[in-house]
Amino acid sequence: MISKSKISYIKSLANKKLRLKYGCFVAEGNKIAIEILNSNWAIEQVYATQKFVDEHQFEFNKNKIEIITNEEIERISNLQAPTDVIIVMKIPSANKIIINNHGWSIALDGIQDPGNYGTIIRTADWFGIQQIFTSPDCADLFNSKTIQATMGSFLRMKVDVVDLEKLITENKFDQIAVAVMNGENIVKTTFTKNGLLVLGSEGKGVSQKIIDKATHLVTIAGKGKAESLNVAVAAGIICSRLPI
Repeated sequence: MISKSKISYIKSLANKKLRLKYGCFVAEGNKIAIEILNSNWAIEQVYATQKFVDEHQFEFNKNKIEIITNEEIERISNLQAPTDVIIVMKIPSANKIIINNHGWSIALDGIQDPGNYGTIIRTADWFGIQQIFTSPDCADLFNSKTIQATMGSFLRMKVDVVDLEKLITENKFDQIAVAVMNGENIVKTTFTKNGLLVLGSEGKGVSQKIIDKATHLVTIAGKGKAESLNVAVAAGIICSRLPI
């Protein structure tokens, strides 16, 4: 039986300040768990049902597994429909930022919805983009909703929180493509093999100081009456046009 103190600790990791204090975050879901257990990321503890353990005979440290019931999973889960496993992981140490000058990277300016943030990470992973930069006011990568939305892609993505204006000023990108409402149709844009795609929040868009540094202002042309596209959907459409 899982102790009350462990339940309290796991639930506390929903709070960003406490995630930073303890240096840990929570990942939930069978698919994500399978990827985590086959990765090199540091694990503090795995909480799983006997069913999950029986179905997945992994080679990992048995001392890090605590078998609990479905009812106990529900008590510590942040999901409406809890799965069979919850993993408490260690937040990796920040490394020196190294810019990938041999492909495209994505910069997120003020994306505050963790679901959109996580979906963009998953989309970037699909298209082979390995580096994402975020402004300090973006959602937290280690928010459980962000992690869930990545579907495991966070394991393969290099994410750095940076001053985007400074990033663009101090580094050379062949192209800086900023997504706006009234730019050039992406179908007509010629993209090079190296660049930075900048996406902003649906409410505020990309800040003007970043727009002013763009080499290309790009737009996804539409024919309907919707005010705008979901930013994660827009990321997928634009990424599909990049020469990756």
